[in-house]
Amino acid sequence: MCCSALLFLLITGVTQCVYNIISVILQILRNRNSMLEARNTELEAIHAKREASHDALEARNAQLVASNAELQRELQKCQVAYKDLQKHVAAQKEAEEGKKVEEEVETVTTKSKGRKRKAETQYNTRKASKAVATISSRSRESTNVADESLIVQQMAEEEQVNLLPSAAGVTLKPYQTKEGSGTLSTSKDSYQKMTVEKLRALLKERGLMVKGKKDELIARLRGK
Repeated sequence: MCCSALLFLLITGVTQCVYNIISVILQILRNRNSMLEARNTELEAIHAKREASHDALEARNAQLVASNAELQRELQKCQVAYKDLQKHVAAQKEAEEGKKVEEEVETVTTKSKGRKRKAETQYNTRKASKAVATISSRSRESTNVADESLIVQQMAEEEQVNLLPSAAGVTLKPYQTKEGSGTLSTSKDSYQKMTVEKLRALLKERGLMVKGKKDELIARLRGK
Protein backbone atom coordinates (compact mmCIF):
# COMPACT_ATOMS: atom_id res chain seq x y z
CA MET A 1 0.00 0.00 0.00
CA CYS A 2 2.78 2.34 0.85
CA CYS A 3 4.66 1.51 -2.35
CA SER A 4 1.61 2.16 -4.45
CA ALA A 5 1.16 5.56 -2.86
CA LEU A 6 4.76 6.46 -3.46
CA LEU A 7 4.56 5.33 -7.07
CA PHE A 8 1.41 7.39 -7.55
CA LEU A 9 3.05 10.44 -6.06
CA LEU A 10 6.10 9.90 -8.23
CA ILE A 11 4.05 9.59 -11.39
CA THR A 12 2.01 12.63 -10.42
CA GLY A 13 5.15 14.66 -9.81
CA VAL A 14 6.73 13.60 -13.08
CA THR A 15 3.53 14.36 -14.95
CA GLN A 16 3.35 17.79 -13.33
CA CYS A 17 6.94 18.51 -14.27
CA VAL A 18 6.36 17.41 -17.83
CA TYR A 19 3.23 19.52 -17.97
CA ASN A 20 5.06 22.54 -16.65
CA ILE A 21 7.85 22.05 -19.17
CA ILE A 22 5.36 21.66 -21.99
CA SER A 23 3.52 24.78 -20.81
CA VAL A 24 6.75 26.79 -20.81
CA ILE A 25 7.64 25.51 -24.27
CA LEU A 26 4.18 26.36 -25.56
CA GLN A 27 4.43 29.86 -24.09
CA ILE A 28 7.79 30.34 -25.73
CA LEU A 29 6.38 29.14 -29.03
CA ARG A 30 3.38 31.46 -28.65
CA ASN A 31 5.67 34.40 -27.97
CA ARG A 32 7.85 33.44 -30.92
CA ASN A 33 4.79 33.12 -33.13
CA SER A 34 3.56 36.55 -32.03
CA MET A 35 6.95 38.05 -32.86
CA LEU A 36 6.94 36.38 -36.24
CA GLU A 37 3.42 37.60 -36.94
CA ALA A 38 4.41 41.14 -35.99
CA ARG A 39 7.48 40.93 -38.20
CA ASN A 40 5.38 39.54 -41.03
CA THR A 41 2.92 42.41 -40.63
CA GLU A 42 5.80 44.89 -40.70
CA LEU A 43 7.24 43.28 -43.82
CA GLU A 44 3.85 43.34 -45.51
CA ALA A 45 3.55 47.06 -44.72
CA ILE A 46 7.03 47.68 -46.15
CA HIS A 47 6.16 45.68 -49.25
CA ALA A 48 2.94 47.65 -49.67
CA LYS A 49 4.91 50.89 -49.40
CA ARG A 50 7.38 49.67 -51.98
CA GLU A 51 4.60 48.68 -54.34
CA ALA A 52 2.98 52.07 -53.90
CA SER A 53 6.34 53.76 -54.53
CA HIS A 54 6.88 51.58 -57.59
CA ASP A 55 3.45 52.52 -58.94
CA ALA A 56 4.23 56.19 -58.31
CA LEU A 57 7.56 55.83 -60.11
CA GLU A 58 5.88 54.16 -63.07
CA ALA A 59 3.30 56.94 -63.24
CA ARG A 60 6.07 59.56 -63.03
CA ASN A 61 8.03 57.75 -65.72
CA ALA A 62 4.97 57.73 -67.98
CA GLN A 63 4.59 61.48 -67.42
CA LEU A 64 8.26 62.06 -68.26
CA VAL A 65 7.98 59.97 -71.43
CA ALA A 66 4.93 61.96 -72.55
CA SER A 67 6.69 65.24 -71.69
CA ASN A 68 9.80 64.14 -73.59
CA ALA A 69 7.74 63.28 -76.66
CA GLU A 70 6.09 66.70 -76.50
CA LEU A 71 9.48 68.39 -76.18
CA GLN A 72 10.77 66.43 -79.18
CA ARG A 73 7.84 67.62 -81.27
CA GLU A 74 8.43 71.22 -80.16
CA LEU A 75 12.14 70.87 -80.92
CA GLN A 76 11.41 69.63 -84.44
CA LYS A 77 9.07 72.56 -85.00
CA CYS A 78 11.73 74.97 -83.73
CA GLN A 79 14.37 73.40 -86.00
CA VAL A 80 12.11 73.73 -89.05
CA ALA A 81 11.30 77.33 -88.12
CA TYR A 82 15.00 78.09 -87.57
CA LYS A 83 15.93 76.68 -91.00
CA ASP A 84 13.19 78.73 -92.64
CA LEU A 85 14.41 81.81 -90.77
CA GLN A 86 17.99 81.17 -91.89
CA LYS A 87 16.87 80.88 -95.52
CA HIS A 88 14.82 84.06 -95.22
CA VAL A 89 17.67 85.99 -93.59
CA ALA A 90 20.18 84.70 -96.18
CA ALA A 91 17.89 85.68 -99.06
CA GLN A 92 17.25 89.09 -97.53
CA LYS A 93 20.95 89.63 -96.86
CA GLU A 94 21.85 88.55 -100.40
CA ALA A 95 19.26 90.93 -101.84
CA GLU A 96 20.53 93.80 -99.69
CA GLU A 97 24.16 93.10 -100.62
CA GLY A 98 23.29 92.88 -104.31
CA LYS A 99 21.40 96.16 -104.12
CA LYS A 100 24.23 97.80 -102.21
CA VAL A 101 26.84 96.58 -104.68
CA GLU A 102 24.77 97.73 -107.64
CA GLU A 103 24.54 101.17 -106.05
CA GLU A 104 28.28 101.27 -105.37
CA VAL A 105 29.24 100.31 -108.93
CA GLU A 106 28.44 103.65 -110.54
CA THR A 107 29.89 106.13 -113.00
CA VAL A 108 31.88 108.97 -111.42
CA THR A 109 32.25 112.10 -113.55
CA THR A 110 34.43 114.93 -112.28
CA LYS A 111 33.43 118.59 -112.67
CA SER A 112 35.20 120.84 -115.14
CA LYS A 113 37.97 123.01 -113.62
CA GLY A 114 39.54 125.55 -116.01
CA ARG A 115 41.19 123.95 -119.02
CA LYS A 116 41.56 120.56 -117.28
CA ARG A 117 38.70 118.18 -117.72
CA LYS A 118 38.31 114.48 -117.16
CA ALA A 119 35.05 112.74 -118.07
CA GLU A 120 35.49 108.98 -118.06
CA THR A 121 34.08 105.95 -116.29
CA GLN A 122 36.05 104.95 -113.21
CA TYR A 123 35.66 101.25 -112.76
CA ASN A 124 36.42 99.49 -109.51
CA THR A 125 37.57 95.94 -110.20
CA ARG A 126 36.94 94.76 -106.65
CA LYS A 127 33.36 96.02 -106.62
CA ALA A 128 32.77 94.64 -110.12
CA SER A 129 34.02 91.22 -109.05
CA LYS A 130 31.72 91.31 -106.03
CA ALA A 131 28.75 92.36 -108.17
CA VAL A 132 29.42 89.64 -110.74
CA ALA A 133 29.79 87.07 -107.95
CA THR A 134 26.48 88.13 -106.39
CA ILE A 135 24.57 88.02 -109.68
CA SER A 136 26.16 84.73 -110.72
CA SER A 137 25.37 83.05 -107.38
CA ARG A 138 21.62 83.51 -107.97
CA SER A 139 21.61 81.38 -111.12
CA ARG A 140 24.38 78.97 -110.18
CA GLU A 141 23.63 76.11 -107.74
CA SER A 142 25.91 73.20 -108.58
CA THR A 143 29.23 74.96 -109.34
CA ASN A 144 32.03 74.33 -106.84
CA VAL A 145 33.99 77.06 -105.07
CA ALA A 146 37.09 76.82 -107.26
CA ASP A 147 35.07 77.15 -110.47
CA GLU A 148 33.12 80.05 -108.99
CA SER A 149 36.30 81.96 -108.18
CA LEU A 150 37.64 81.33 -111.70
CA ILE A 151 34.37 82.39 -113.34
CA VAL A 152 34.14 85.54 -111.22
CA GLN A 153 37.74 86.49 -112.07
CA GLN A 154 37.22 85.87 -115.79
CA MET A 155 33.94 87.78 -115.87
CA ALA A 156 35.52 90.71 -113.99
CA GLU A 157 38.41 90.79 -116.47
CA GLU A 158 36.00 90.61 -119.40
CA GLU A 159 33.96 93.46 -117.93
CA GLN A 160 37.15 95.49 -117.50
CA VAL A 161 38.34 94.85 -121.06
CA ASN A 162 34.86 95.41 -122.54
CA LEU A 163 34.96 98.98 -121.29
CA LEU A 164 37.66 99.81 -123.85
CA PRO A 165 35.48 99.60 -127.00
CA SER A 166 32.92 101.94 -125.43
CA ALA A 167 35.68 104.34 -124.47
CA ALA A 168 37.12 104.19 -127.99
CA GLY A 169 34.22 106.17 -129.42
CA VAL A 170 34.56 109.13 -127.01
CA THR A 171 36.40 112.30 -127.97
CA LEU A 172 38.44 113.93 -125.22
CA LYS A 173 38.25 117.66 -124.59
CA PRO A 174 41.43 119.78 -124.64
CA TYR A 175 43.61 119.11 -121.62
CA GLN A 176 46.92 120.29 -120.24
CA THR A 177 50.00 118.03 -120.28
CA LYS A 178 53.60 118.57 -119.24
CA GLU A 179 54.63 119.13 -122.85
CA GLY A 180 51.78 121.58 -123.45
CA SER A 181 48.10 121.65 -124.28
CA GLY A 182 46.43 119.86 -127.12
CA THR A 183 43.41 117.94 -128.26
CA LEU A 184 43.54 114.17 -128.54
CA SER A 185 40.93 112.07 -130.27
CA THR A 186 40.23 108.66 -128.76
CA SER A 187 40.05 106.93 -132.15
CA LYS A 188 42.31 103.96 -132.82
CA ASP A 189 44.46 106.06 -135.18
CA SER A 190 45.26 108.57 -132.46
CA TYR A 191 45.91 105.74 -129.98
CA GLN A 192 48.45 104.25 -132.38
CA LYS A 193 50.29 107.57 -132.51
CA MET A 194 50.45 107.89 -128.70
CA THR A 195 53.43 106.56 -126.77
CA VAL A 196 53.13 103.67 -124.34
CA GLU A 197 53.65 106.06 -121.40
CA LYS A 198 50.78 108.30 -122.54
CA LEU A 199 48.52 105.31 -123.11
CA ARG A 200 49.27 104.02 -119.62
CA ALA A 201 48.59 107.48 -118.17
CA LEU A 202 45.32 107.63 -120.12
CA LEU A 203 44.21 104.21 -118.86
CA LYS A 204 45.13 105.11 -115.30
CA GLU A 205 43.28 108.42 -115.60
CA ARG A 206 40.12 106.63 -116.75
CA GLY A 207 40.32 104.01 -114.02
CA LEU A 208 40.74 101.20 -116.56
CA MET A 209 44.18 100.02 -115.53
CA VAL A 210 44.22 96.34 -114.51
CA LYS A 211 47.25 94.85 -112.85
CA GLY A 212 49.04 92.44 -115.18
CA LYS A 213 46.91 93.51 -118.19
CA LYS A 214 48.71 96.72 -119.24
CA ASP A 215 50.14 95.36 -122.48
CA GLU A 216 46.86 93.65 -123.41
CA LEU A 217 44.85 96.84 -122.80
CA ILE A 218 47.29 98.97 -124.80
CA ALA A 219 47.11 96.44 -127.66
CA ARG A 220 43.31 96.63 -127.58
CA LEU A 221 43.45 100.43 -127.75
CA ARG A 222 45.72 100.29 -130.76
CA GLY A 223 43.44 97.79 -132.47
CA LYS A 224 45.89 94.91 -132.41
